[in-house]
Amino acid sequence: MENAAETLVKVFYAVVAFGILIFFHELGHFLMAKLMGVKVLTFALGFATKLLKVKVGETEYAVCAVPLGGYVKMLGEDYEDEIPPEDLPRAFSSQSVWRRFLIVFAGPAFNLLLAVGVVSSLHLGEVPFIPPRVQEVLEGSPAAEAGLKQGDEILEVDGRPIKRFQDLREKIIESDGADLQLSVLREGSRLKLVVTPRLKMELSPYGDEIRLWQIGIVPVGEIRFERFGPLEALAQGFQWTWEKSWFTVKTLGRLLTGRESIKNIGSPLLIGAEAAKQAEHGLASYFSFIAFVSVILAVMNLLPIPVLDGSHLLFFLVEAVTGRPMSKKFLGAAQYVGIAILVCIMAWALYRDLDRFYWKAKQAEKPAISEEAPQAPAQDTRP
Repeated sequence: MENAAETLVKVFYAVVAFGILIFFHELGHFLMAKLMGVKVLTFALGFATKLLKVKVGETEYAVCAVPLGGYVKMLGEDYEDEIPPEDLPRAFSSQSVWRRFLIVFAGPAFNLLLAVGVVSSLHLGEVPFIPPRVQEVLEGSPAAEAGLKQGDEILEVDGRPIKRFQDLREKIIESDGADLQLSVLREGSRLKLVVTPRLKMELSPYGDEIRLWQIGIVPVGEIRFERFGPLEALAQGFQWTWEKSWFTVKTLGRLLTGRESIKNIGSPLLIGAEAAKQAEHGLASYFSFIAFVSVILAVMNLLPIPVLDGSHLLFFLVEAVTGRPMSKKFLGAAQYVGIAILVCIMAWALYRDLDRFYWKAKQAEKPAISEEAPQAPAQDTRP
C-alpha cells in the first residue's frame, strides 16, 4: 500500500505531463494567431474556474481548476461575437480561409514538434542499444520455423536496415501478422529468411487483453553505443514521430474496423497513471511517453469530429472549394453532435479506466502464492 507522499509524487508527474501536452498544443494556436495578427484574448491551461490569471498586454493568461485541456480565445472566433470596428481586421473571422486554417492546424503541429524535440534530445550524444542479434530461438516458434539460429544478426526487415533490437520488436508489433522479409548475417554470410509473427494474447497490469505479435527470439545481453550529432538526432526525432503517427493512424483504423477492441480505450486517468509509472523508470522513459502521447493527441485532434481541430480544418477546406463558409446553423448543429460524440467516448473510456483500476486493486488484495513446496502432513504416531 503506497503512502500519501508516493501518491502525491505520482499525481505531480501526471499533472506535469498533462501540462506539457496541453501547453504545447495551445502554444501552437497562440503563436500562429499572433503571427497572423489576430487578437488573442485568453491563453488558458485547463478548464472551469480560473485559479491564477494575469493580463499582459491584450491577452489574459490563466491556469484553471481542471487540468484536462486548455484553450486559446481569439477575437471573432465565435461568429456571433460583437467586434468593435477598429478591431475588425484583427478578428479571427476576418482572416482568409488559409490563415484560419494555419492557426487551427498549428495546435496539432506543435504536438508533433514536441515529439520531434523530445526524441531528438534523447538521441543526442552516445545512446546505448541492444543489437538485433539472436541469443536464443524458442522451440516451435515462428523464428525456429523460419530457420533463425543462435548468433544470427538481423540486418534488415522488409528491405529497411535496422540497428537495434527495439527496431525489430516494433516491426514485429506493427506487422499485424503479415510476413516479414529478413536479411540475416550468419557467420559472415547474408541470408534471406521469411518469418510470420504469431499472435499471443496477454494481460496488461490493468487486466486488458493485449495483442502481441511475436516471433520467439531472445536477444543477446550485449550493449552497444551509437553517437548522434545534432542533425542525426533531429533526423531520428522526425523518423520516430512519423512512425508513431502512422502507427496511431493504423490503430484507429483497427478500432473502427473492429480488429482492435474498444475495451482498450483509455481516459486521461490511464494516461496520468502510465505517466507516473514511466517516471519511476527514469526521465528518459517519462519524456518518451509524453512524446508518444503527444503524437496520439495530434492525430486524434486531426479527426474530422466536430469540436476537434480536424473538423474546423475540414470546414475550411470546404469553404476554400465552394467559396463560402459553412452556415451558422450547420456549424451549431455540428457542434452539438461533436460534443455528444466526445462525451460518449469519454464516458466509455472513464468507465473502462475505473474498471481497470478496480481490477488492479482486487489483484493486489489477493494473497501471494508461496512458491515453496507444500509440506508433507505430519506422520500419525498414535498407537
